[in-house]
Amino acid sequence: MKKVNFKKILMALTVAVAFLFAGMNTVQAQQASLIGGPLVLPAQVNYANSDLAVQVLDAKIAEIIAQLKQLTPGSPVFNALNLQYVFYLQIKETIESGETVPQSIINGVLFVMSDNYGATKQQGIQLRDDAIVLLSD
Repeated sequence: MKKVNFKKILMALTVAVAFLFAGMNTVQAQQASLIGGPLVLPAQVNYANSDLAVQVLDAKIAEIIAQLKQLTPGSPVFNALNLQYVFYLQIKETIESGETVPQSIINGVLFVMSDNYGATKQQGIQLRDDAIVLLSD
């Protein structure tokens, strides 16, 4: 009887370990799919220095806030603009904490693509491209 229980426990443990490794491979595959997308920055861009970038971001954030005040909360346009607000604010805060401008853009993309904000890969690419244009010389 004890031998049968041991075999059942061993089989259950084997299945659990198999699912654990399968799950880890799925997570790695999802992360790899982002690497070729919104997290890749072009090498030939000259980014603004940190002080200038913060000034530009302050102006952009103020512009977005003014637009948000005129929209109905929860509407699709409001939600899209609010995502931009969160994105640019995250970039600004990351620069102020000492990161470079390119790394701050990547951090902003990761932030809005997290579960809290749920931006799609396409939205991440669009936001990244807009930030590159805004924050390059």
